Amino acid sequence: MPRTEESTLRAALELAARAVSVEHGSGLTTLIGDVALLVGADTASLARIVLDGRDEVAVLWPTSRAGAAVQTLAAYPDSAATHPVRAPLLRSVRERRPWILPIQLSEVSSELGWRSTALGRDVLGAVTDQLCLPLDYDGTVVTALSLTRFGGVFGPPDRDLLALGARHLRAAVARTRGTRILALRLSPAIAWTPVCFAHGAGSPPGEPASGTEADRSALVSPREREVLDLVAEGLTDAAIGRRLGLATSTVSKHLHRVYRRHHLGNRAVATHWWVERRMP
Repeated sequence: MPRTEESTLRAALELAARAVSVEHGSGLTTLIGDVALLVGADTASLARIVLDGRDEVAVLWPTSRAGAAVQTLAAYPDSAATHPVRAPLLRSVRERRPWILPIQLSEVSSELGWRSTALGRDVLGAVTDQLCLPLDYDGTVVTALSLTRFGGVFGPPDRDLLALGARHLRAAVARTRGTRILALRLSPAIAWTPVCFAHGAGSPPGEPASGTEADRSALVSPREREVLDLVAEGLTDAAIGRRLGLATSTVSKHLHRVYRRHHLGNRAVATHWWVERRMP
């Protein structure tokens, strides 16, 4: 049954409640599974990936995948770089605007394009769609949660759920800083290794950690702040235009610039993003 807006919000609250209980690396495995079940994914992984290199480690869910993965993923190291999601993530880092919202395989690549990659053809042939949520960046190293389906694609409610829960998932990863969890090294060679998944970023990657006026100016322009404040109050573009003395089309342009700059998928996600970041 398709998820409604109400059920998406309920699931987001449940996700947040589960995320806040995570204090040690071992709790991340359970959390990965919780997110996968809430979103309706068949498998999931928490991975640390060098976007411009070959190093990659991952915690896999369900845990029963781990043993089989050593055999089934033997060709992964030589094909991992062909994943279609890697290029936009690396580009966003190099442009100093790290991607922070869910990025969907079926939106950056057609099915034919996915099957034409070495990864989609030789290793992950059963995969029909994936959702990737970047949680932390350290240069070109990204820690990300990836959710996979073996039939069908993820829908907007699934992306919205991940976007709404992103802040809590990042906080859970940050709280586990210094604790180790056994993960599978996927590249440059398959091997088991203990890792720490948090680099220590308490704020969403690529964004200021504090709430000063200077920080806010780095995020949006003064006019964009005015528009976003009124969006957060529930005003339409037309109503915002009347309040600020702007044409409705001008208000829409301001909003769409913010959407593009910060990779915000829609008005609801932008509102949530702004409410969490504006001055108290």
